[in-house]
Amino acid sequence: DDDTSAGYACGWPQWSGASGLVDPGFGGSASIGGQYPQVFGVDQCGEQVDLYHLGGGPPIIVSIQAAWSPGDQDLASWLAGGSSGNFNLTAYQAVRQAVWDGDLRWVTLLWEGGKGQPADANTVLAWSGSYPAVNVPILAGPDIALLYDWQGVTFLPTLILLDGSFEILAMSPLAGWSILDAALAQL
Repeated sequence: DDDTSAGYACGWPQWSGASGLVDPGFGGSASIGGQYPQVFGVDQCGEQVDLYHLGGGPPIIVSIQAAWSPGDQDLASWLAGGSSGNFNLTAYQAVRQAVWDGDLRWVTLLWEGGKGQPADANTVLAWSGSYPAVNVPILAGPDIALLYDWQGVTFLPTLILLDGSFEILAMSPLAGWSILDAALAQL
């Protein structure tokens, strides 16, 4: 189902099947087997991206992060090929390599730029310059604040694993790498 041609300036695919997904909106709450909402955000090329366009292919890890968070910075550094700081992510090198190779998708959603300040296009640009991970869209915008509440985020970074049709496969409201374990099982 995955469209191989790039549809966005940064080279992200634009899955033609995205229009067939039913957006549940931000009512209710996240649950395993539920549909992830349609989210729009500005990426590191300054373009408005529809998260649903990134589907149709391999599983997707969505990571909600804040630019001010040292833990989020450590995770972004690791994903870009650097040190994982205070995290021990040695067991997940296959996850990082799968993202780089396109066998697993990763999308970083920046919730805040500064403490209490929403992330914006400038935050995304600075983040992508500091943590230039291969094949990783970084998005910011008003939908991420809605998603933060809908998903019940209590800790940053918060990861969730989706299939190519945006059905929730695994989620955890707390930090921990159970989502990376679930992603390993998908490879």
